[in-house]
Amino acid sequence: MKEFKKLWPYIKPYKHSYIIVIALGLVMSACDTVVAALVRPLFDEVFTNKNSELKLTLSASIVGIYFIHGVARFFHSAQIKMIVEYICSNLRIDLQKKFIRLSLSYHSANSPAVSLSKAFNDIYNVQYGLWKIADLIREPLAAVFLLAW
Repeated sequence: MKEFKKLWPYIKPYKHSYIIVIALGLVMSACDTVVAALVRPLFDEVFTNKNSELKLTLSASIVGIYFIHGVARFFHSAQIKMIVEYICSNLRIDLQKKFIRLSLSYHSANSPAVSLSKAFNDIYNVQYGLWKIADLIREPLAAVFLLAW
């Protein structure tokens, strides 16, 4: 939690975008549940009972739901990429400013390549973690929706 408090000033300007990402994750999870709910009647009525009236309706509904799912996934991925890149670029800029302001004795005692490598590796870990926050919210929602159905 301490690390999150340090990152909060970087995340805060993008909290509304993160809410959009969560909403798109909610749409994706709901689409998965709706498709699961539509596949059962497709097999029961169309393939078992040979009800041809429902075949076109259910098939078109499933294709439409997957289209909505695909659009939501596209915007979800694009939005989270944008947020993560902005946050990480701001982190890189601040780290570079801090690195430049360090004393000459620090630069003499420590290799700049090692310091920069550690800093950029830490930023990569933050980037990966920010990506996973969106998954951490979306996947349990999908599980809850599927279990509730």
